[in-house]
Amino acid sequence: METFGNKWGLAVVILLIATGTVWLFGASGFRIGEGFLLVRTGSVELQYVLPEAVVFLNDEERRGKKNLDGSFSIKNIEPGTYTIMVAKEDHWPWIKKINLSEQQVLVLHPFTISKSPKVTKVSEDDELYLTSISSIKLELLPTMQSKKTSIDGLTAIWLEDNAVMIEWLGDLEDLPSIFCSTSNTCDQQIIVYSGTDTVSSIDFYLNQTDVLLIASGNKLIVVDVDSKNVQNIQPLYEGTEPVFKVMEGETLYILDAGELYVMTL
Repeated sequence: METFGNKWGLAVVILLIATGTVWLFGASGFRIGEGFLLVRTGSVELQYVLPEAVVFLNDEERRGKKNLDGSFSIKNIEPGTYTIMVAKEDHWPWIKKINLSEQQVLVLHPFTISKSPKVTKVSEDDELYLTSISSIKLELLPTMQSKKTSIDGLTAIWLEDNAVMIEWLGDLEDLPSIFCSTSNTCDQQIIVYSGTDTVSSIDFYLNQTDVLLIASGNKLIVVDVDSKNVQNIQPLYEGTEPVFKVMEGETLYILDAGELYVMTL
């Protein structure tokens, strides 16, 4: 006669087998989808996520895998359309709508700018004052004839008719999705930003190829190159008529109404 203990033991064995099977499918890039059909999955790699920032996938917090370099991985995602948000207290949220296909590894570069970044005024007595101002004034806006190239040599930016342009310099078969529209038409040159205010300075933000720092009118803004669905534009500084220069990758010098300011990005 079958006892309760035997039934319980059999249930545990079945559960362990089922759990192991699900894990094995997940490790192999599959999930059990609707109708219990096997579905090939994709993954999202967020290249850098600030400490204490929270990642959401369709409004659901995802813990994922945080790597030593600050990158964040979300694996085994079924193909489909999703909204990803990276949020941190007292920072502007970064939001991106994505279309993920089977076996795709989608690499994104989120940024979350502090709502009250620390800006330090540089005294005229400081030895950096004159050299920094001279360096900023000598910094020319990149044009079609004198483009500014990214640190990896794969993209270039310039200003054309007050529109910030970007060009892919790599092989065409490696053209990133940020150069393609929602209708899947792609171009090696695209407009990143075009506003009514005069653009006075542009550069790559923290040496990233798909995020730019732009001085437009009385503001400094950080702009996502990818303008599909949602283009992230976050304020960094507001003044009068700022121009800037990035030095050593992370140190930002701002010249505004004759005053010099410094900020660490």
